[in-house]
Amino acid sequence: MARNERSKKTTMLAKAFGERLRKVRESRLLSQRQLADGISIDVTQISRYERGIVMPNAETLVDLATFLRISVGSLLAGEDAQSTS
Repeated sequence: MARNERSKKTTMLAKAFGERLRKVRESRLLSQRQLADGISIDVTQISRYERGIVMPNAETLVDLATFLRISVGSLLAGEDAQSTS
């Protein structure tokens, strides 16, 4: 049962991350292709992240945050940029 609960939590985190990534990308007026090209990954990976299918590894997460000019905490957990100061 605990494994099933962990799986549900992971899925929820991935979906929430994907929604945040899409909102930030769109607010920067970037296409999935532009974002993917900007961090040198395949555009299908961006789609997978935004749909909550997979989470990026740590290196890709840092690349995404840097390219989008947002903190890793904001992108990963939705932390307010004010709270990181």
